[in-house]
Amino acid sequence: MAGSATAQNESDVFRYTWLMPTGTARYTALGGAMGALGGDLSVVLSNPAGLGIYRKSQTAMGFGISTSHTRSLYYGSESRENRTSVNLPTIGFVGVKELRRKDRYLTGWQFAHFALTYNRTGDFNYRARLRGVNPESSLITYFKYNANQMGPPGSLDPYYEELLFRAQVLLYDTLTGQYMDFIQPWPHTNKLQDFYYNTWGNTGELGLNFAANYANRLYLGGGLNFILGQYRQFVRQQESDPMDLTPEFKDFILEQRLQTSLSGINLRVGAIVRPTDWVRLGVAFHSPCWLWLRDRYSNRVAATYDNSGSTGWLDSPFGAFNYGITTPLKLHASVGFTVQKLVALGLDYEFTDLSRARFRSGFFFMPTNEIIRSSFNTRHTVRTGLELKLDPLYLRGGFQYYSNGYQPHLNTMQTWSASGGLAFRLKRWTIDGAYVLYRVKPQISPYPSQALNPLEPARVVHHLHAVVLGFSFNF
Repeated sequence: MAGSATAQNESDVFRYTWLMPTGTARYTALGGAMGALGGDLSVVLSNPAGLGIYRKSQTAMGFGISTSHTRSLYYGSESRENRTSVNLPTIGFVGVKELRRKDRYLTGWQFAHFALTYNRTGDFNYRARLRGVNPESSLITYFKYNANQMGPPGSLDPYYEELLFRAQVLLYDTLTGQYMDFIQPWPHTNKLQDFYYNTWGNTGELGLNFAANYANRLYLGGGLNFILGQYRQFVRQQESDPMDLTPEFKDFILEQRLQTSLSGINLRVGAIVRPTDWVRLGVAFHSPCWLWLRDRYSNRVAATYDNSGSTGWLDSPFGAFNYGITTPLKLHASVGFTVQKLVALGLDYEFTDLSRARFRSGFFFMPTNEIIRSSFNTRHTVRTGLELKLDPLYLRGGFQYYSNGYQPHLNTMQTWSASGGLAFRLKRWTIDGAYVLYRVKPQISPYPSQALNPLEPARVVHHLHAVVLGFSFNF
């Protein structure tokens, strides 16, 4: 996970493909393992055929609050950050039209269904800090290496290397045509590095879904989903010389701001077969998501020196860029068991190959698409959920596991979640509550490691606590 905010890179693709949806309180409590069980508005995220289980129309909505806790270890120093946000996880309705003949309750088409739903699919609210004394590499040296690949000052990137050149953090030798940072022992000296990341935003899907029930044995469904979202990021990178080991240099700060708006579409189709009254088997196909994105960004730099000199804030231009991302398709399989309408057990499996994701902006992103193909991996998702009916109470629990979407030697993004909840049902009204805990242990590199400028990635433990309160009404 890179620390750059303005350059479009493989981290952007990973962000919009590696999503963990919330949905209704019931869907959340059961860990999303409802692909074959159905009967919930958020089942369209897994298998739209699950709408075919409904026999009455329903409207539902939910309210959510999430809190993230991040602990990082960077060169032996530990930092902690928290972030809390309020959200709308789901809202929508499903309409049911009875098709069956009064003398044929078990043959032919039974019901037709139409659903208009909104489900929250991604949560980008996150805060982390990496702070430690780095004795072996420098952020400045990384930018010096980049600058020497670019050429004279007029050819530097105005958002990074040119800013450091203007702040005299990078010096240009006209005789050799090379950039310099500082005299020895730089960069092999103790430097205090402080990297702060603050992100917020979300993605959600507005879905138009249809389903039908044939003889209470076969359920078919499909839908078109419109994706809407936004992502904002603020990154502050600071490097300083607190022990005054470098005569002229004191510190420099690079701040990066990014705002992304996105829209897109995808398709899902699925089927559920009920061979016996207590077993349901489901399959679904999720098309790629075709995303259109617009980035707006700017950076600024400030540097101070031992002679009390300071550059003040130097600003980059304001930039904007439009581009496209295509996420990989997904294959979904599920099985559900029901016992005397008292116990429901669901098990879902989802497969996707993240290395198939790509940018769609022609030759400009060809090198990045090659990095995606070599850096990302297949991802396997397993979900399981259990519901007990103690009328009028329902007790629920669930578990999810997401395998690492990166190649194992590049990152460790395995994620698991545990969830639970309960519901109170009274005639047509139902009140639901759910809690879910996500845990992921990524590695974060604030800048790339190089042979002459090695960097030890920070080890991060990220916990996300989410609570969903839901209401539904059958009519």
